[in-house]
Amino acid sequence: MEQFFQKDEILIKPPKDLEALLSLKTGIVFFKDISKLLRIDSAVIKEEVRSIQEKDGNPWEVVGAKLIFNHWYIRLKVFIPYYNKHLRPRPKVDPTWDANTLLHQTGVFPLGEVAKLLPFTSSQIRYQAKKTKNSRRTLGVWKDKDIYVVDMAIFSKWVKKIWVNKT
Repeated sequence: MEQFFQKDEILIKPPKDLEALLSLKTGIVFFKDISKLLRIDSAVIKEEVRSIQEKDGNPWEVVGAKLIFNHWYIRLKVFIPYYNKHLRPRPKVDPTWDANTLLHQTGVFPLGEVAKLLPFTSSQIRYQAKKTKNSRRTLGVWKDKDIYVVDMAIFSKWVKKIWVNKT
């Protein structure tokens, strides 16, 4: 008997929790059912698919997205790793935070947003990152794609050390 669908191409009902969704290994879902949870718009998916097609790639195999009868289908086995690497939005610095609140956060934030709350400029922090070997591990600062980002768990310890020691 000929099989039309791969084992990971069976339609499932997606969970309502982001981490539960991102832990799934198989199944397909309608994009409309997960777009709010992922915080991305269908235009983003459309652009990713168009970009892959322009490179003669297969979006179903690269992105895990396919448009059929005006509905975007998402193949979780392929889409979730792609989403985590290319599409997952970075957390934003809450405008109500002060520097101390920021330094108690976890996660990765854009350097520009972090520097707005600190007594250091983003230029000063970038300079330290450029001159430090493996700055991602020691300072928690690195260039990711086209912007510098900050891992607050590591960065906070570094800021405390330099502020207390005044070096």
